Amino acid sequence: GVMRARDLDEAIEFQNTPLYGLTAGLHALDPLEISQWRDRVHAGNLYVNRGITGAIVRRQPFGGWKHSVVGAGAKAGGPNYVASLGSWEPAGSLLIAVDQFRSQCADAWERMRSPVDFTGLVAESNVFRYVPLRSVLLCAGLAAGEKEVELALAAASVCGVAVKVVAHAEAADAVLAGGVDKVRLIGMADMRLRTVARDAGLWVDDIPVVLDPRREILRWVREQAVSETRHRHGNVTNRRPGLVPLGML
Repeated sequence: GVMRARDLDEAIEFQNTPLYGLTAGLHALDPLEISQWRDRVHAGNLYVNRGITGAIVRRQPFGGWKHSVVGAGAKAGGPNYVASLGSWEPAGSLLIAVDQFRSQCADAWERMRSPVDFTGLVAESNVFRYVPLRSVLLCAGLAAGEKEVELALAAASVCGVAVKVVAHAEAADAVLAGGVDKVRLIGMADMRLRTVARDAGLWVDDIPVVLDPRREILRWVREQAVSETRHRHGNVTNRRPGLVPLGML
């Protein structure tokens, strides 16, 4: 099907409306339009001035957003996929001060927030980056430790994620109210919360807080791969598109 939009803003609105967000594409010659689209579209793999199929391991790590992803969200062929297949246990969370952990997370995020192009091709830019979640519901579940909640909030704060903290008894109703990207669970939850979250299309992230700041930062961001053709009629542009943090162009 074909839809007609009045302008790029409306086109992006159309593109972001579906509950799924695997791949998205744009053909445009204006760098400002490309930047606007790149920073606002909700999909795991973005393609500019090229086809939107045929993702290659490492070059375009594959995996979507919203209903197009199940589980931890690490992209297949990306730097976090293998680690996501294992399990992580909290280690000595009571032995570190919250301010110290926040500082460590800030250092980790400073390194992670800059997009990278692992392949360095001349005629094609293939950028891998992390996009912070907009809003997360943090549920202090059964047997949740106050210190673990504080550590999770410290990591979220350095990424600029808006967090609403609720007690376990209020969590299901908070999910039904909507407006969050996912549920982060500290401690245990009953099946009602998990069922309500599943029906709402939200992932209940119950991975414990660990003291590896990079691993904890991954709980508060999405992975995204952006592939952009850098040539037109054989002429290669000097731009290195996408190699700046979100909102910096």
